[in-house]
Amino acid sequence: RKFEEKPKPKRTKKMASRRRRTPFTAKKKRNSKSGTPEKVSPTKKKRKSMIASHPDSGKRYGIGKPGLLCDCCFFEEHGDVSQTPFIKCLYCGLVAHSACYPPISTVDEKGKFLCDVCTSYFHPSVNREERTKKSEDGNMRTPKPLAEDIEAKGDGRVHRRGVYCQLCARSDVLGGMKPTDSNSWVHLACLMSTEDAFFQNKTAVHVKGALKKNRTEVMKCPKSKQKCEECGGRSGLLLKCKHKGCDRHMHALCAEILDRLRVVENNGERDIISYKCTLHSYEGVDACGVCKLSNKQHEMLECDKCSQGYHMACLTPPLTEIPEGDWFCARCTTKEPAADIPTTPSSVIKRIHLYCKRNPDEN
Repeated sequence: RKFEEKPKPKRTKKMASRRRRTPFTAKKKRNSKSGTPEKVSPTKKKRKSMIASHPDSGKRYGIGKPGLLCDCCFFEEHGDVSQTPFIKCLYCGLVAHSACYPPISTVDEKGKFLCDVCTSYFHPSVNREERTKKSEDGNMRTPKPLAEDIEAKGDGRVHRRGVYCQLCARSDVLGGMKPTDSNSWVHLACLMSTEDAFFQNKTAVHVKGALKKNRTEVMKCPKSKQKCEECGGRSGLLLKCKHKGCDRHMHALCAEILDRLRVVENNGERDIISYKCTLHSYEGVDACGVCKLSNKQHEMLECDKCSQGYHMACLTPPLTEIPEGDWFCARCTTKEPAADIPTTPSSVIKRIHLYCKRNPDEN
């Protein structure tokens, strides 16, 4: 019997953007030689089963849009990172997966809720006296404001005065604030970078112990390196660059804002996220074509032809503003040199003319 051959489906080409975040819970590819799937550790199997068993898995409230990232895990709504939907706070505008930021308040039909900070200050059940006590609490002093010329700038969403993260000394909504056992606040994104403090019973515990341990480790480095290279702050949890021999430090939230290279390690119970500094997070076309350094990514231009990056200050003449329209580097704008036309030696020309009995000087 002859069977009709079905047309093969066309393959769609996937376009990957530069410095695209790779989810650390994504499925592994099949082995190209044997065709069998690679082995998955029991911790990853447990994590996948927890995501699948979440009560909100499969729901969608219509909040997630292309390009919108979670404020806690910094991934989009769809994909293998989490099958739970995006929820949004009514007051501060926090957007996160319901699995990344477990809400203490109820979530309505449109996916709106109140985060922990907004619940403690703006919920109708909280009276005015309690609000004033929280704002005047000695443990909630606001740190010094960040400088305007720092590279790790937030998106403008900031909590009210007195609410800041103990691990990064920032009051950004980005990162997802949760209360601690010492009547303070901490970002969930910062809490994922230390194994000494963790999240338990809707609060973060052992945060002070983690800060003391980190401070003793930072004091061993030179004084010029005892600060965050992205915001210049010296307080909070300073993470050392994972590159071998590098003494640079940074805050976890500052590294996430600037999309630094993640290094995920599992300690047997959960994933611990570390980062690499600006000098070791980028290479190739992502580094400057003049000074070969990859710092100050916010001051770097990308050639629209060769995709090579350049610092605006390294160009000749240096630029102070981003040019409008397409921009091409000096290598792409210079014309290619014309190919040298092969010339015939004069001795050969004379022989040719002697053969044809003509004088080479005559016209």
